Amino acid sequence: MYTKTEFCRNAGITPETLRHYVDMHLIKPKEITEKGYRKYDRDNILDLWFYRLGASLGNPLKEIRNWNTAMSKHDFLLGLGEREGELIRTIELMNQQLSMIREIRHYMEQEMESGLTVTKEPGIAGYRAFCDSGTEAQRQIAKMAELFPMASVVIDYVLPENWKEECRQRQEGQETYLKARLGICVLKERWGLMDLTETQGLEMMPAMDSLCMSLVTDRPFRLGLDDFAPLLDALKEGGYTPESHIIGSLFCREVAKDQVTYLLKCRILIS
Repeated sequence: MYTKTEFCRNAGITPETLRHYVDMHLIKPKEITEKGYRKYDRDNILDLWFYRLGASLGNPLKEIRNWNTAMSKHDFLLGLGEREGELIRTIELMNQQLSMIREIRHYMEQEMESGLTVTKEPGIAGYRAFCDSGTEAQRQIAKMAELFPMASVVIDYVLPENWKEECRQRQEGQETYLKARLGICVLKERWGLMDLTETQGLEMMPAMDSLCMSLVTDRPFRLGLDDFAPLLDALKEGGYTPESHIIGSLFCREVAKDQVTYLLKCRILIS
C-alpha cells in the first residue's frame, strides 16, 4: 500500500494530478485509515495509466470515466479503431482548412506584390447555389454547409443593365445599392472529394478569365456602383467585354472586438 506521496512518486504524477483523478472518481483509494489517510496500491497505478493512455489519445475524461479497466481486447481494439477514424477525419478537416488558408494567402500576396488594385486572373470552374433560388438550391446548400471549409461562401452583386450610363450620371449621395445574392460554392476540383452526386439546383461557375479586386467592408449587403468603381473603371479602360452583369465574390469574415468586417474577393468575367 502507498501513501499519497509514495503513489505519486511511483506513478510519475503530481499530487494535483492525483487529486484531479480522484475528484473525477477515476481513482478510488483502496483504504482510508482511521485518521483519514488515503492508501493506494499497484492496481490504482494500473488504473491511472490506463486512463492517462485514453486521455493521451484524445478521449475526454468524462468519457473515460465510463470505461472499464477490465475491458476485453476486442472492445479495446474497437475503441482504438473508432478513435483512429476520428483523428483521420480531423486531419482531413485540418488539411482542407490549410488548403483554404494557402489559397487566400496566394490571392492576397499576389495583389500586394503586384501593387495593382485590379488584377486579371484565370478562373476556376465550380458549382454554386443561392439562398433565393428555390427548394433544390436550398437542399444543396444544406449539404454544402456541412462541408466547410471545402465549400466557400459567396455573394453575387447584380449590375443594372444600364450600369455604364448610371456610372456617368450618378451624383454624390445618390448611390443605389446593388441586388446581392448570398450563396455557397465549391470548386470543381474539390467536387470529387465531397459527398455530392447531383448538380440539380446548382449553377455552373465557368473557368473564364476575370478582372479581380479585393474589398473590405462592414456592410456586404449594401454595396453600390461606387464600391466597385476600380473594377468597373478597369473594365472600361482595358476595353474588356464583360460576359455577364454579375460581380461575384468569395469572402472571409473577421471579428475584432465588436466590429465585424468582410474581405471580399470580387471578380467579373471577361472574354
